[in-house]
Amino acid sequence: MRGRNLIATHTNQYILHKQHFSAYRQEGDPLEAFYPLSKNGEIVSAPLLVVDRFPFYFPIETDRLELPFPMPFTRSSLVSFSRDGRFYTNWTDDFLIRIYDSEGEFEEVWYESVTKSELDMNIFELSRFRERSLAQYEMPETWPAVHTMELDDEDRLWVATITDSDFHLSVAGYQSGGTASGPV
Repeated sequence: MRGRNLIATHTNQYILHKQHFSAYRQEGDPLEAFYPLSKNGEIVSAPLLVVDRFPFYFPIETDRLELPFPMPFTRSSLVSFSRDGRFYTNWTDDFLIRIYDSEGEFEEVWYESVTKSELDMNIFELSRFRERSLAQYEMPETWPAVHTMELDDEDRLWVATITDSDFHLSVAGYQSGGTASGPV
């Protein structure tokens, strides 16, 4: 597991985001974890929050060196932090935002129905090796619902959802309690 980000909240809490590389993960290891740090930079307890990381697609056996790879449609976890240290999480397959307090305790969930865009695998220019590697997996029929989410300096959550357009996302802001302030 390696450190990925160091987060400092406005409440003087320090959190270390650690991430496992899927290829080297041992059974039972968290894929992504958020640990509280002391003022000296030491991990002081078990993780505050553990989320799944995006999966890799593993190549088939070949005489070439082929590394595991993600794809643009791969589902993944998104995590954002409010100024007071609350965690906002989402698995990109759906618009289902889970909110945890600064100690990692569940507070509430926001849900919004999103029509997912159809995924056409023919748009990808894949090598023969990647095509054969992906053939061993069940491919999704749609793009993920959510592309990204970020909290601004006023703790409004901005969520970008994937649309049928190749060039545009739908972006909306959300206030406390999940009230939409409208699309941008």
